[in-house]
Amino acid sequence: MKSRYTLLISITSLISACQQQPERSSPGTAKSVPLEQASSCACPADVPVSEQKPDTLFAFSNGQVASVCGSQETIENRVLYSEFAVSSCQSSKVLHYWDLREQCQLVFQNDTLSVNTLKYLPVGKNFKYEFVPFKIYRFFPKQDQVGQTAFLNHNLRSYSTEEQAQVLRAFEKMTGKKEGQKIDMANQLFVAALSGNLQALSYFRKLKADFPIGEETSKEYFALERLLRDWQQDAVAK
Repeated sequence: MKSRYTLLISITSLISACQQQPERSSPGTAKSVPLEQASSCACPADVPVSEQKPDTLFAFSNGQVASVCGSQETIENRVLYSEFAVSSCQSSKVLHYWDLREQCQLVFQNDTLSVNTLKYLPVGKNFKYEFVPFKIYRFFPKQDQVGQTAFLNHNLRSYSTEEQAQVLRAFEKMTGKKEGQKIDMANQLFVAALSGNLQALSYFRKLKADFPIGEETSKEYFALERLLRDWQQDAVAK
């Protein structure tokens, strides 16, 4: 099994970026946008790349147009965004801003723009890492404005009973591990905790105290802690 840590360098540029997936046509032209409106749509002043023109425009059926402003790059034939905002062209208001800690996937279809924040987690077979949508933001026409909503994706694949037991045994056998093995363990305990295993939750919280980790690994561990807190708060709210 390929270690999460061995992949860390190769995906570093993805960690703070967002991937755009167009509808069948280019997302900027998937809906008709009047040329005069497109030319007058500017990135809001409080967006870091405000001096640039919007990268992509999304037109809704009620005449509202949303823009995407942010840095972008293409990696492995995928357009990636970092530190970006979705804004209203009509009001120049920022609808939502994603900072450098987020990575997202943009999908525009059925008159709705979805921004899926992606997390790289060991949810595949044999704990293989995969990009999965963790929190989903949706923008849609609402009267004469752009409405929006956000929710956590509770359809993430849960670990089976055997997979959960395997993760617990691996933690109990841990001794002095390398940084990559520690963060692999943290990610697996995290997914097991999301799967409802209370012992995995306890072990996740013990990991950092029992096995001191380096600065970079700590950043990733704390990011998982934030996600876990959001997940638990969302469950209580439901």
